[in-house]
Amino acid sequence: MRSFVQLALAAASCSSAASAQYALTNASSYFHPNSTGVRLQHGFETVLIQPFGYDGFRVRAWPYRPPNGNEISFLYDPPLEGPENGTARGMSYDTRSNGTQAINIRNGNTIVKSYSQIADNTTQIRLAYYRVEADGSETLLTNEYAPLKAINPRYYSWNGPGYEFQAAYSFATTPDEQIYGTGTQQDHLVNKKGNVIDLVNFNTHIPTPMFMSSRGYGFIWNSAAEGEMEFGQLRNRFTSKTTTLVDYAITSALAGDYDTLQRRLSALTGRAPLPPDWSLGYLHSKLRYENQVRRP
Repeated sequence: MRSFVQLALAAASCSSAASAQYALTNASSYFHPNSTGVRLQHGFETVLIQPFGYDGFRVRAWPYRPPNGNEISFLYDPPLEGPENGTARGMSYDTRSNGTQAINIRNGNTIVKSYSQIADNTTQIRLAYYRVEADGSETLLTNEYAPLKAINPRYYSWNGPGYEFQAAYSFATTPDEQIYGTGTQQDHLVNKKGNVIDLVNFNTHIPTPMFMSSRGYGFIWNSAAEGEMEFGQLRNRFTSKTTTLVDYAITSALAGDYDTLQRRLSALTGRAPLPPDWSLGYLHSKLRYENQVRRP
């Protein structure tokens, strides 16, 4: 499985098909965001939803204490490419909601909507993401996993009196969804469906909390904390064991267009420069040689 750096390199040298798609993105037909952001206040929880990059959204949330701006992040603000045109969004928004007003923001071909978990249309606090198709129809990409009598899809807990907390965010999936990315693990798997991946770095296990879905969306869990990525049959869950802010980004492309997804994702995280040609040849490690006889 390719590492995060390799994904960024691949995105920087994506195919002509992806370049054509990018050219279309820059065209005047691009649907520019109809809002700079929504700040949703739901009890002790605050959720900030902003258009981010092309066809994407960034969501940040916190219970009680607001972020101070010094949180670790590997998302560029502004993204390398996008309707921001080089202007950082920061924590800006133009709409406030207490959960009784419907949220509907479109950025390019991606829409985020709020909905009511109990279908009473009075507490529209759950989020769902859709892709706009060429014929104008909308395809559900994912939504917050919130069946009745289940744990809250945006779940917080505290181990002590401090302001740091644990977070677990759950999103709906289907058994046939395929998951690609997540960094490097020695599990011999390309499709990570069914896996639980520890967000802890050690030798040969280099998780990257980013993936691409066969449903046509890319996702970044923007957290440096230890935690887990769980890709189940009905639920994808992401956890941070200690944090002061939940932060994630989602973007979309046509189902199967992984070149465009890689370009969208790397525009949010940054891109590594291409190495010189001489460095791409044969590499041979001497790390495990025990004597001179084994050396070439």
